[in-house]
Amino acid sequence: MYVGRIPQIGTEALAGLGVALPITLILSAFSNLVGMGGAPLASIYMGEKKKAGGRSECSTTALCCSLFSASC
Repeated sequence: MYVGRIPQIGTEALAGLGVALPITLILSAFSNLVGMGGAPLASIYMGEKKKAGGRSECSTTALCCSLFSASC
């Protein structure tokens, strides 16, 4: 609402927001998917005393979340 009222560049700024916001939301959704899926799996491995599997899951989750956040 406020962006569209900026003098001289309001319409272009509003168009930029219309393009950038869905891309940001999609990347955030995938990052949440990876983070919310990886944390329970890592805790399950740790609870079963499978430390190697838990470490692997934690590192994979951290790497994927880092890649998604770097692409934003």
